[in-house]
Amino acid sequence: LLESFNGIEWNELSEKPVLHSFMNSISCKLGEVCFDTHPCLIKKNEEYIYFGRLNSSLDERRVFITKSNDLINWSEPTKINIINEEKGNFKNNYYNFVVFKTNNIFYAFTPYFKAYGIEQRKYWDGCTLLLSSNDLENWTIINKFKKHEGRYKDRVNSVLIENDKIKVFFRENCTS
Repeated sequence: LLESFNGIEWNELSEKPVLHSFMNSISCKLGEVCFDTHPCLIKKNEEYIYFGRLNSSLDERRVFITKSNDLINWSEPTKINIINEEKGNFKNNYYNFVVFKTNNIFYAFTPYFKAYGIEQRKYWDGCTLLLSSNDLENWTIINKFKKHEGRYKDRVNSVLIENDKIKVFFRENCTS
C-alpha cells in the first residue's frame, strides 16, 4: 500500500502485502482467491470494499469481496451471491466486477460465460452482464450486452458518471 500527496512522490504504508492469495473463509476456500484480473475498489461511507476474482474450480470463476476501514486490515473474503443466475449442467463464470453507484443503487458490469469444466472445455453464452445490488453481497442480473461466442471478448474497465450521463470504457477483443 502506497500513499502520495502530489502523485509523484510515494510513501510505503505497509511493507507486507495488504491483500494476498492465502486469504480464505467459509465461502472462499484456501487457494481460490486470485489477483490476476482487474480488481475493483470502492468506498461506501467510511468503508473500503474490494472486489476480486475467485478461481473456484476448473473453468469456474466467481467474485469475492473483502472490507477494510484503513486499507491495511481486511475482513475475510466473502463470495458474492448472484440471486437469479441460471442453474444447469455447466459452470457460471464471472470475471472482474466494475462497480459504480447511481440513484442510490450499486451496479456492476462483468464479463460472463458458461463452461463445462471438463476435458471438452466448451465455452458459450459469452456476454457482458449488468447487475444491481443494495448490499454489495447479493446481486441480481438485470441485462446482457455485447453477446458473443466463447469465453470472453470485451471487458469493461471503468465507469464514469458526469452530468447525469454514465460512460462505460471497455477493451475490445481482449483475447486477440
